[in-house]
Amino acid sequence: MSIINRKTRFYFLSFLKHDFKASITVFFVALPLCLGISLASNAPLYSGLMAGIVAGLVVGFISKSHISVSGPAAGLTAICASAITGMGSIELFFLSVTIAGLIQVLLGIFKLGGFTHFIPSTVIKGMLAAIGIILISKQIPLLLGYDKAGFWTKELFNVLSPDHSFGHIKNIYNNSSAGAVIIAALSLGLLIIWKGTVAKKLSFLPTSFIVVVFGVLMALLFKHYIPVLALKPSQFVNVSSDLFAEIKLPGFQSLFSNVAIWKTAVVICIVASLETLLSIEAVDKIDPYNRITPQNRELVAQGTGNFISGLLGGLPITAVIVRSSANAEAGARTRLSGIFHGLWLF
Repeated sequence: MSIINRKTRFYFLSFLKHDFKASITVFFVALPLCLGISLASNAPLYSGLMAGIVAGLVVGFISKSHISVSGPAAGLTAICASAITGMGSIELFFLSVTIAGLIQVLLGIFKLGGFTHFIPSTVIKGMLAAIGIILISKQIPLLLGYDKAGFWTKELFNVLSPDHSFGHIKNIYNNSSAGAVIIAALSLGLLIIWKGTVAKKLSFLPTSFIVVVFGVLMALLFKHYIPVLALKPSQFVNVSSDLFAEIKLPGFQSLFSNVAIWKTAVVICIVASLETLLSIEAVDKIDPYNRITPQNRELVAQGTGNFISGLLGGLPITAVIVRSSANAEAGARTRLSGIFHGLWLF
């Protein structure tokens, strides 16, 4: 009995020291991603949150990957946005996500997950780099507090053209926010200083948690005490007070009458499976214990997650390199960190 108690105490202390802290870090990475990917996909905010919750609590339990974390993926935003618009109904889109999940489960059962071995490593690196570039580029207008659409297409490139370039510079200036720039610069400075000094002494406090809290406090400070620097309402994510009352469920009545549902399901299945398998291959390489994730088991886990996410009105789920790398850097040891990040989202 004493041996069991010592073993339980050891695992509990290890969880508190590593996985619990990592789960909080991943939560603060996942929350804005879930909201942002919903907005980019032209889907309700709850869809991204639902996908994040299911990815943590369902995929985390079934998957055998130790440090990868799943959730709604930036790589699927264009597909989701065009599918929702093309089918004319978000209920039909959710049905496609559900069917895509079932197909993924079948791929895993029939052990077809090894097809990524035929893909060159340069493709993996290119895909991960592309996702990183997309995420970084999307943050630049937010860093400037630019609250209009088309920053890259309508404003920045027009500055480089000889036609009224000064007018476009003035337009960027007029639509930017000094408060957002100050918060972004101070948060970035805090991130660099904290990671280089205090983080080693206070390792139980995730750096992302400190930076997020700092940013929130700065926004509140500007709002109540320095109105000239206050952020505009458009610079906040507007979440409904009764978010889950707006949930829409799949439209099963159109299951066999609309071919677009099945076409979208196949596309989501292929892209989500490819992104998942390439991501876990990359994550396995940064695992300090060199553990290998069973690919077919991962497809079953992801497929189950997509099936449930679609049923509950959520976005498609994949293993995500951004959350996974943050999880690894935060010192996660087991999949408990990914499961608990889903609990915090819930």
